[in-house]
Amino acid sequence: MAIFINLRKKRPAAEIPIAGEPPIGLAELAELVRTIRESGRTCDHTCKQIKEFLQGKDLNIEQMLRWLRASGVFCDCGLLNAHQLDSDKKID
Repeated sequence: MAIFINLRKKRPAAEIPIAGEPPIGLAELAELVRTIRESGRTCDHTCKQIKEFLQGKDLNIEQMLRWLRASGVFCDCGLLNAHQLDSDKKID
């Protein structure tokens, strides 16, 4: 498994906020996180894998990217670092 390091923000995952409800379903969000985690690819500090997943599912890429940016997530590994924050809605 590849090691993902969020170089943009060196904060513990518990400090990275998630802004409101995601524009995709929680099941799809969990699948996105699993897909990135299991891909074996290292993060190039873009949202390339997120975009590929959303495009493959015919989901609104721009809406999801706006939500991610509002949440402080700017790349694939940023999502992996932030996804488990919403303790009421654990997705993985």
